[in-house]
Amino acid sequence: MEYKNLVEASLMTVVNLVNEVFKDYIVPVHWTIQSFEKDIVENSISLENSFVAYDKNEPIGFSIVSVRGERGRIDSIGLLKKYRGTGISSEILTRTMETLKWKGIRDVVLEVEENEKRAVKFYQKHNFKLKRKLESLKYNIKKSEDPEYKYLPEDGKWVHDMAVSALNNLHRKPNWQREPKTLGLSEGRYIVEKIVSKGFAIGYIVWGTNEDNAFIVDISPIADETKYYDIFKDALKRIASEKNKVIMVSVPSDDLLNKVAKELNFEPFLIQWEMEKKIH
Repeated sequence: MEYKNLVEASLMTVVNLVNEVFKDYIVPVHWTIQSFEKDIVENSISLENSFVAYDKNEPIGFSIVSVRGERGRIDSIGLLKKYRGTGISSEILTRTMETLKWKGIRDVVLEVEENEKRAVKFYQKHNFKLKRKLESLKYNIKKSEDPEYKYLPEDGKWVHDMAVSALNNLHRKPNWQREPKTLGLSEGRYIVEKIVSKGFAIGYIVWGTNEDNAFIVDISPIADETKYYDIFKDALKRIASEKNKVIMVSVPSDDLLNKVAKELNFEPFLIQWEMEKKIH
């Protein structure tokens, strides 16, 4: 078995391998070089600490990790189907954890689909603990009136700073994909808007659209928790001008965003476990 970090491997090799490994996943992965390059920035992926595994020059597995200070996240890890059950998966995970340990990482998280019982047991065997559930939610927007608030374009620095304020004022519990730093680094990938009422910024929304639906990365008041429901409800009117179906991916069960979404009748369509391991 030979390993090359992602600095040495071509991005096309990585993208093709990831797509092949996850083609039969409950939500198939369809990465492109462009989307992977954006993920590298947005999720703080560390190319030098991520790697591809080769068997006789054939790429067969990979581990893609993100690093922020003393925290790490396994963004994606996998092995070609024909090599599963051979012990290579454990070898890849062990190598990943050793790499992160020597990097000075103290805490590592990953996500796994709840119904993938074998995968959950695999990570538990390697001392990962169940931390909390992440729910992907959907909602069909009924035809509605125009929004009451104004929605003004903003940049990454602004939404980062506002998300930090929301984190402190509302005691938000975001996961990696919607932390303030992630939102700030996503500039140019999504629509970032300041939500304004009577001339004052009261919240923010980070969202976008694809061929099938709209998606919300994050939405939050900046300071007043009691405004969450009204802000979210009004933002759905804003989105209705573009799409009538909205999804949110991997929303933590203990975050206010999840609570308010349920109050607005968002429904789960996929549940994952966020798992965690303390290294030091």
